[in-house]
Amino acid sequence: MKTEQLYRAIYILSSSLIVFWIIVIILKRFIPLEITNPTMVEIYYKIRFFGLPIAILLTLFGTIKKEDKSYVILSKVTGTIIFCGFSVFLLFMGIFAGMCQWYNPKVHFIKKNDNAPKIVERSYGCGASDSGPPIQKYFKVKELTSFLNWTTEVDLKEIDRKEWNEAVIQ
Repeated sequence: MKTEQLYRAIYILSSSLIVFWIIVIILKRFIPLEITNPTMVEIYYKIRFFGLPIAILLTLFGTIKKEDKSYVILSKVTGTIIFCGFSVFLLFMGIFAGMCQWYNPKVHFIKKNDNAPKIVERSYGCGASDSGPPIQKYFKVKELTSFLNWTTEVDLKEIDRKEWNEAVIQ
């Protein structure tokens, strides 16, 4: 009985991690949150890179039952391994997509009544794999915590200059 409880706990934990990583990927596309510490981001990506395939394999603890016939077990194991391989492929593709990023923020404006929001200029480039010049855009960055920013794209023509002080660009 204790072995079955352990298998169930492993299954629930691995399934929860898979769901968590999928939700984070989806939310990242729709919510403009940004982690300010690059080390934390790198650690998260490393854990996800190695953890997702392992978690997929560990779901076998909950999908294989004692009463399953050998061909059912074989099909579950084969399907899980194929799905695990596909996730590794997608994670490798994500590494190459991660070469492109926003960098070098230059602060242009600071909110008059509140020092937290800033308007910054950022460049988007892909390093050595990019042949063109970086894309330049402006973003309003509001610090939520010491490690989280809320970042939204802005058009400098549409901001109310009475609410913003020009920053000294260094």
